[in-house]
Amino acid sequence: MVGGSHSWPSWQNDLTTYLFQSVLSDLRQNGYLFTWSNRQDKAPIMKKLDQVLANLTWECDFSGSEAYLPPSGVSDHSPMVVTLAALPSQKTPFKFFDIWAEHPQFLSVVAKAWAIDVKGSSMYQLCHKLKHLKGELKKFSKEFFANLPRRVVRAKEALKEVQRMIQHHPLDSTFHTEESRLIKDYLELSRAEESFLKQKAQWLNLGDKNSKFFFQSMKLFQSRSKITSISTDDGARVETPGEVSDTIVQFFQNLLGFHEVAGVDEDMLQRVLPRQLTEIQREDLDRSVLDDEIKMVMFSLKDPVRMVLVLASLRRLGI
Repeated sequence: MVGGSHSWPSWQNDLTTYLFQSVLSDLRQNGYLFTWSNRQDKAPIMKKLDQVLANLTWECDFSGSEAYLPPSGVSDHSPMVVTLAALPSQKTPFKFFDIWAEHPQFLSVVAKAWAIDVKGSSMYQLCHKLKHLKGELKKFSKEFFANLPRRVVRAKEALKEVQRMIQHHPLDSTFHTEESRLIKDYLELSRAEESFLKQKAQWLNLGDKNSKFFFQSMKLFQSRSKITSISTDDGARVETPGEVSDTIVQFFQNLLGFHEVAGVDEDMLQRVLPRQLTEIQREDLDRSVLDDEIKMVMFSLKDPVRMVLVLASLRRLGI
């Protein structure tokens, strides 16, 4: 805000509370900051009055969308142009989630995947088994941990329905038994969802059960960290992914300078990096790995289940 009174009226608190309870947030904006002006010469006032709000469904379906605020022209309010776009999907690297190890079928899945017969050298067998295990763990995750947010919602609704039936039939033991089962299912799904979110968003603290809010916050962070459009020095607006990347590279090349490297000056490298490997160290790095060394490593990994659990523990510790 520029000019005018900086007092905070109470109705703005009500609006903030309503937006929070409705799980609505500002769509990512690009362009001008202030959306309204009083058009006065002597006592100008400029504010950001206009907003484009989006809910979780919008952020999931149009993760690359944004609101562009161009100049207001003759109006006192700036127009708001919403671009509908979904960010291009990218192949995500394999991640091991801690909650997998607590599932009763996890150990059997790992043991079965590791028991396949692979022909070839010891190193080839190790790499092939790890690759096969990764595929089996992906199938395992898809079968038992896919669509956790929706499954949590469905489990909660089923629990509410059974509890409603108990109010009408308080002496029917069938409903009480079903209620106990549904409570267990709901708590397990909720804890699994929370564990997933905690590993994907390191700032999430355990115990915060408002997973819908944190799931939206995570989606907002992912979408807002992407650059889907940019303005060049001459004011032109670039929106295609390739042109955006080229514009950013060109900007920093102009800012920092750019020149081709003709070659490497070995004398300069020796002055900058005085510590060098000895001849014995270089020979040790260049030598072939002995079969006995490979066997020693392979035989130390007899228990694949224990190996996976150790890797998971080290990952949990950040190692």
